[in-house]
Amino acid sequence: MTTQSNKKKYIIYYIVSEKHIENFLRIKDFFHNHDFIVVYDQVLDKKILRKYNENFQELNDYFYKFMNKYKYKISIIYFSTTQARYSSLNLVYNCFINNIPTIAIQETHQFYLHNEELNNYILPIDKIFVNSKFEEKIFLNYGYRKSNINVVGWGYNVYYKQKFELIYDKKIILILLNASKDINVISIEDAKHQINLINKIYSKLGNSYKIIVKLHPSELKKNYCKIKNSINENISIFLNEYNSNALIKNSEFIFSTGYTQSILEAILLNKKIILIPNEKNMNLLEDTNNYIVDYNKLEYLMKNYNYDELEKIAYVNDIYLVGKNFDENFIKYSTQLINNYNNHFKIYNLIETSLWFSFFNKDQNAIKILNYLNKKNAFQYSSIIRSLKNFYNNKYDYRSLIDLFDFFEKTNTFFVYKYLVIRKLYKKINFNPTLIKYLLIEEPKYLFQIFFNDRQRWLNLLIYKNKINLFKKLFTKDYSENYKFFNSKSIKFKLYVLLRKNIFLLSFFPFYKKINLIIFDIFINDRI
Repeated sequence: MTTQSNKKKYIIYYIVSEKHIENFLRIKDFFHNHDFIVVYDQVLDKKILRKYNENFQELNDYFYKFMNKYKYKISIIYFSTTQARYSSLNLVYNCFINNIPTIAIQETHQFYLHNEELNNYILPIDKIFVNSKFEEKIFLNYGYRKSNINVVGWGYNVYYKQKFELIYDKKIILILLNASKDINVISIEDAKHQINLINKIYSKLGNSYKIIVKLHPSELKKNYCKIKNSINENISIFLNEYNSNALIKNSEFIFSTGYTQSILEAILLNKKIILIPNEKNMNLLEDTNNYIVDYNKLEYLMKNYNYDELEKIAYVNDIYLVGKNFDENFIKYSTQLINNYNNHFKIYNLIETSLWFSFFNKDQNAIKILNYLNKKNAFQYSSIIRSLKNFYNNKYDYRSLIDLFDFFEKTNTFFVYKYLVIRKLYKKINFNPTLIKYLLIEEPKYLFQIFFNDRQRWLNLLIYKNKINLFKKLFTKDYSENYKFFNSKSIKFKLYVLLRKNIFLLSFFPFYKKINLIIFDIFINDRI
C-alpha cells in the first residue's frame, strides 16, 4: 500500500463498482490535507482499476493490518455501499472498534426512482448522506434515526466537460434501457422486451430522428449482440463506449423505461424526458403525464411536451442541490463528524453489527463484539448484552426473547433478530400470543430478498405447526408483492413452491409436514 506522507492523515473510500470510482473522483479534491486510499471489494474486476491513476488497495487482511496500525491517522471512511454482504459488514465492524467515523453516500435518488424500495444502506453506519428531503423522509419512515441522516444533495458532476459531439443530419432520440433480468433478478425487462420497444419507437420516429440506444453499463455482451442484430441497422446502440452524460447532452428527447438516475440528469440538463412505463406503480407517473400510453399518439406527445411537469419532479427530488451546494454540504457535514466524533451510537451500532454477524452464521464474531462491549463497561446495555450472548449460545428464555424484540422494535435490525429467533428455535417455537405478535410483524418489501431463505423457513414452520390459513395468507401476500423475484428463481424452486401452495391437498398425506421441512433444508435452502 502506498503511504504518501507521514504528516497527512488518511481518508478511505470503499468501492464495489466503477461508478463508485467516478463518485470518488467527484469529491477527492474536497480535503487537500488528506491522502485518499480507495479500497475495493474483491467482487470488482481489477481490469477496471487500470483505467485510473489512484491509490487502490484491495479489501483484505493486509488492508486491515494497515487500518489497525494507522487507525489514529484515518479521519473517516466513506462507504459507496452498505449492502448486507459480509465483506462490507466486516469493514463496518473494524471501523467501529477502531473509533473511525463512517459515512455512507447515497449515489441515486433510490426511494423515488424505485418506488420506495431499497437494496442498500442496510448495515449500521454513523451517517448516511442522502440526496433529498424526500429520500430522508422515507429513511425515517423505515426506522432510521434522524441524527444519522444528512441531506447533502446529489453528487452529480456539473463540472463534467463534454468531450465530443455526435453529428447526424437528424435530431437525436436517446433510449435509455434498464438492466435486464440477466443481471438484475427483479427486472421485468429482457432482450426480447427491449427489442420490441426499440422497434416500436423506430417505426414511429425513425424517419424523423436519429435513434440511439444506451444499454445498462453492466449488460451482458450476448444481450447487446442479440439486440443489435434484431433492430434496424440505422439505429446506433452503445454499451460502455460513451458516458451517458454526453449522450444526454447531445439528444433532443430522452426515452426511458424508468428507475435510472439518468432521468433526473436529463431534467437537470433541461432535456425532454418521455417515460416508457413498464409498471403502473412508478412514483414518476404520479408527477408527470409525459409518458407513452399509445404509440400512435407519440408524435402528438412530443409536439405538445409539457416542461412544467419536469419542475415538479425536480422539486420533489431537490435536484438543484448539486454543484457548489452539494460541495458545501458534503464538506460541512463530513467536517462536523470528523471534528466532533464521539460515536454516541457506537454501542448500539456494535450490538446491531453483532446481530448481522450471527445472520451470516458468524456467531463467534457476534460474541466477540459483546465481550468487547463488556470490557468497555457498556452499563446501560448490560441486560441486552447478556441476553444476546445467551441467545447466541442457545441459552434463552421467552422473557429475554421478548425483551430483545422490544429493544430492536422499529429498526431494520428487528427483522434480523426475528429471523434469527426462527432459525434458532424453529420447531421449538411456542406459539404464545406475545411471541407470535412479534413474529407476525412484516418486514418492508425492500428487505424481502435479504431474508428470502429465512422467510421460506418461517412459512414451512407454519405448515409444520398446522397454521395452514396463516401460511396461505402470508404466502399469497409474498407472491403477489414479489412475483418478479419468485419468477427469477430456479425451475426446481418454482416446482417446489407450486407443490407447497397446494398444501391443503397434500396435508392429507401422512408425514407431509415433516417431509416438507426435510426437502427444503436438504434440496432447496441455500440453493434457491
